[in-house]
Amino acid sequence: MGASALLLDAGNNQINTVQQVAPTRSATAKRYYCGGQTTAGEVTRVANPSGVTTAASCLMGTKVIEAVKRMAKLEVASDGTHITPIRPIRIGGDEVYVLLVDPLQVKSLRADSDWKAAMQNAYIRGKDNPFFSGALAYWDGVAIFETQMLHRRTGAGGTTGPEYFDSTTEALNNGITMVRSLFLGAQSVCLAYGKMPVWTEGHLDWQKTRWGFHTNWIYGIKKVARYSSANVTSMTADSEFGCIIVDTAVT
Repeated sequence: MGASALLLDAGNNQINTVQQVAPTRSATAKRYYCGGQTTAGEVTRVANPSGVTTAASCLMGTKVIEAVKRMAKLEVASDGTHITPIRPIRIGGDEVYVLLVDPLQVKSLRADSDWKAAMQNAYIRGKDNPFFSGALAYWDGVAIFETQMLHRRTGAGGTTGPEYFDSTTEALNNGITMVRSLFLGAQSVCLAYGKMPVWTEGHLDWQKTRWGFHTNWIYGIKKVARYSSANVTSMTADSEFGCIIVDTAVT
């Protein structure tokens, strides 16, 4: 399963995910990050979720956000190859990325020593400080939003569906819980209309005793990805056009 863009299916009122093919996963992958940090800021990066053996060393934190942002801005990889940077969103002249995080990842952020120091010392004093209000914030040009719709997996000593994201060979270790969060830039998701919304209303019967309305449109929402020209089912290391998948542990 590739990055999971959150969509609402109007037909059945269910939350769906856009599942591409599995991302290229390694400790040096260009559009995938797995691992995390301790509350003191010591960072660990592994190849895939099965490499996380201790949740407390692979939590979401400020150092993870900083590392992933720099992955997004990278133009030349460590092997000398070119990689297309993820373009940020521009708001009021500022360049901003978006990070979607789970409530348990928010808990880890608030335990991060750097996060706590920033909230206490660099933000508004008193009751309006986000540290006391429970609001999230911007960090290093990344806007952080909390959502309960991200994928979460927990290892239980097997290879059942709830224990892995992409492959049974990468099932989580027993007792380890991880969340697949999403780091997003511009053009991470596209909305296209085949027919714009139309609203029609009028009498429903020839006696003109009943009044009604109907609406219809044709549209589609998809996550942007770059596929191999030779095989539309394959993706390269640079395929995630506007997104980085971020798998971190939670406690």
